[in-house]
Amino acid sequence: MFNLKNLSFQKFLSFFNGTKPLFKLINESFWKNFFGPFFAFIFPLIFIVILGSILGYTQILAGSLAISPMSITLSSMPQMLFEFKNSSLLKRIGSTPIKPSLFIFVAILFYFIIIFISIIWCILFSFIMFATNNWDVGSFAFGSSAILNPSFKTTLETVDWGGFIFSEFTLLIVGLLMGMMLVSVCKSYVAIQAIGITVIIYSEFLCAMVLPLSTVKDIPALWYIGYILSPFKPSSNLILESWNGNFSGIIQSGNSLVLSFDKSNIFDIYHSFYTIPIGSDTKPIEVLNLPEKTVSLILPFVWMIIFSIISIKYFKWSAR
Repeated sequence: MFNLKNLSFQKFLSFFNGTKPLFKLINESFWKNFFGPFFAFIFPLIFIVILGSILGYTQILAGSLAISPMSITLSSMPQMLFEFKNSSLLKRIGSTPIKPSLFIFVAILFYFIIIFISIIWCILFSFIMFATNNWDVGSFAFGSSAILNPSFKTTLETVDWGGFIFSEFTLLIVGLLMGMMLVSVCKSYVAIQAIGITVIIYSEFLCAMVLPLSTVKDIPALWYIGYILSPFKPSSNLILESWNGNFSGIIQSGNSLVLSFDKSNIFDIYHSFYTIPIGSDTKPIEVLNLPEKTVSLILPFVWMIIFSIISIKYFKWSAR
């Protein structure tokens, strides 16, 4: 008698047996390449340590958590796939029962896991660095007339984790698809490196990943050009609001604390997202209003469609 359960298990077992060696191959390639581990586990910590110590964890931590997904998807992942294409590995895989499309799927799954671990690692590192002295007590970043960082416990408690996960997921998918596009259109390893690293560097500034959010917002040309030049800006906007928007801002004004604005979340487009400025100014800065919140929710999916169309049109299994 036909047993559907046994058939399903056999298919799963066959799939597992086919993906296990591919996963092992990609894992070995990742750790042999300098860029992979560096961008995943070291690069974001540089900004957390240096800028977090200067500006305070509330100003830099959210942006730093967007760095590793962007860096990994534009550096180590496309470089690895291009190397495999150039060595005709994917073409040889295509002649076996394992289809090259399965290889791409396993590669994306692997990097998805790496990025998830990287984000957890950054949060844990930040906890070790900042929570020791500021778990229950806040701190001032620039002295008594500047911004007050809430306690690290309060910072974590006020994060909109649902919105944060959604935001990181959209940024991750945009990065993966852009990385696939680079593999599809670039003719050399150097071209992938040059384009990927260039986008990483200017996106860090235009998307307020390594600069205080209020500083970038205060320069309109710098803020709005990010929507054109960086496909990561809409998702980074969502990440910043998810991390900071659920906290009612507090500014030190003389000897008193001033509650400056209310909570917001990424899905409530009618409630603007405000942030605290750097310095002694007690007036909150409106970061995202109705039009920008709407654009930030829609534009990531537009970039996904664009990168997918280009990748499908130009991708070849062999670089030769």
